[in-house]
Amino acid sequence: VTAGEGRILLAVHISADNNLSSYVPSILRRIRRGTDINPNLTALVLADRRGENNTQLFRSQDGEMTAVEILEDVWGGTELDMADPAVLTWFLRYARESVTPDRMIVSLVGHGVGPTPDLAWVPETPPEEPPASPVDGIPPLPRGLEFTPADVTDGSYLSTPDLARALIDATDNGANPFDILFFDQCFQGNLDVLYEVRNVAEHFVASPNYAWLVAPYAQYISQMAPAADNAAIAEAIINRYQANLNNRHPNAIFWASSGDIEQIATAVSGLGAALLAALDDGQVDAIRRASFNSAFVDTTQCGRGEFVLGPPDELVGAGSFALNLRRGFGENDAYGVFDAASQVLTALGNLKSSSRSGSPYIAPDEVWEYNDRITILAPLARNLAADIVWRASIYQAADEQTAVWTPDPAQTVLVQGTYAFVKDHGWDEFINAWYGELTPTVGNWCHYTPPSIVLDEDAEALPMTAELSGSNGVTLTWDEPTEADPSAYHLYGRLPLGIDLELLDVIPSGAEALAGSGYAAVEAVSVTLENLFPGEYTFLLVAVDEDDRPLAQSGEIGVAVEWAGEIFLPVIAR
Repeated sequence: VTAGEGRILLAVHISADNNLSSYVPSILRRIRRGTDINPNLTALVLADRRGENNTQLFRSQDGEMTAVEILEDVWGGTELDMADPAVLTWFLRYARESVTPDRMIVSLVGHGVGPTPDLAWVPETPPEEPPASPVDGIPPLPRGLEFTPADVTDGSYLSTPDLARALIDATDNGANPFDILFFDQCFQGNLDVLYEVRNVAEHFVASPNYAWLVAPYAQYISQMAPAADNAAIAEAIINRYQANLNNRHPNAIFWASSGDIEQIATAVSGLGAALLAALDDGQVDAIRRASFNSAFVDTTQCGRGEFVLGPPDELVGAGSFALNLRRGFGENDAYGVFDAASQVLTALGNLKSSSRSGSPYIAPDEVWEYNDRITILAPLARNLAADIVWRASIYQAADEQTAVWTPDPAQTVLVQGTYAFVKDHGWDEFINAWYGELTPTVGNWCHYTPPSIVLDEDAEALPMTAELSGSNGVTLTWDEPTEADPSAYHLYGRLPLGIDLELLDVIPSGAEALAGSGYAAVEAVSVTLENLFPGEYTFLLVAVDEDDRPLAQSGEIGVAVEWAGEIFLPVIAR
């Protein structure tokens, strides 16, 4: 990138104190390489990894990356809760003040789940004792699951309202908006999420469904030139993201302006009013058919999951729903549904998007053809239980409400506040009328970002074997590829309590090139994983070059690890 006038700041917040921890070094390396390409850009990165005292702040410029030793002075330690809105606010303010940029682009890297309520759990109290005070954060049950909370060490998560508060504070109540806000996360292309933060940036980039963990930040940074306007940079981000995938990674991604979000919110609210009038006149079947024939995203996927895009997932594409409503009601219907749906489609037409269909490698028997953009809460079957349509059960304008916690129905949680879209517009009125009285419930949500593994079909195969070793250990052994010189190996695994493949480790290559051949030496390489939790494991190895591009890949190998020690059962008194 040619040097020009103006300094661009890229502020990257990496919340990886969970099963994304192993990706941090690769993302940092790509950001450093990007600043070597683009002399106009300074990157500030706040990254946290699994474990204690490993939150780090980095500054990268002109191909150099250095650690900034300030966290101890500001926070009194080096283990920050990345789900604390105060931490996000501080980082973004610090980044802007330390660089004083002409333009500021923010990237939030981590897990995303769409609209997430602000919760406090209510501890049980003995009989005849006053109720205990609510405790901020998620209830204790799922705190050990790395795909559930945003920050495992602190046992916390970042709700949608908390995210909005952090970003609003960082932009002086929207008076100093960011140029681009990039949600490098799953499911954040949702109207409730985007409307919550609509004033904190001029442009937004988001995915409505799964966002494969691609993270080609060197490529993103190369497009952030002073001569490019914000819309061109946002367009480049979605194009670079898409170009790094194939049809084994079906997806959708879009960019929108702040004004687009306002216009879509108004149009969806108008559609809600028209549907409410149709519902009052008994047009239940027409609405239900339109909903079930529309494009859904996979919000029910927890644990092993089923990876099926369709009901009873609760988020539906606003565009496909509007199209189906127009077909079902026809022009000049008595309720104005056709015209209101047309307004939604017009508003969505301003969004620039990219998508691809295919069979995801995490569920090869499924076909994902999702090409919608912004999602909204869907009207599903009206007789579903609240623990299935739990988002709908709390989708109202109450300042607070007590809800059942489905992982432990004896536990209650306090839902504090609601979403800005619910307060300002009327989609919630239609949703509440559709379902009638539902018991307020908060169900499971999963933070799951599947890794991208894009390999040429003709790439070399890596023979690999797996053997049990020691106490609850597995030794993996493979040969170096003969037709490539890898910089490292990415070891992926599907764990007993996990969802699907995740990056377990990055192993540097030990091969030396044969003199004059240009190829790597054939050399056996192995790694031993120790103290594994008992259960079924699947391992996959990918050889990569210095830019983390796949060169060769093993097949998937399954291993059963049995418990080798004694089992002690806890005594629980209720």
